[in-house]
Amino acid sequence: MHNPVPAGVARALAAAGVTAVRLSFRGAGGSGGEHGGGDPERGDVVAALDALAGVAPGVPLIGVGYSFGADVLLAVDDA
Repeated sequence: MHNPVPAGVARALAAAGVTAVRLSFRGAGGSGGEHGGGDPERGDVVAALDALAGVAPGVPLIGVGYSFGADVLLAVDDA
């Protein structure tokens, strides 16, 4: 969560009035759990998107990923 790229994107989105959510994948930084290599993290992204859709139905959701996060987002999109 301390990488300047996703942090900068989140700040820019917030400055533009867009609500941004950043995920800290399991086993990364201070997050608990163990890094799963992509499969469990894909499920985490789907769960987060489902939760957001439940809170704000009808609002478009746009995923932005960097490095491993981009790979996971692409895998979610392919599923």
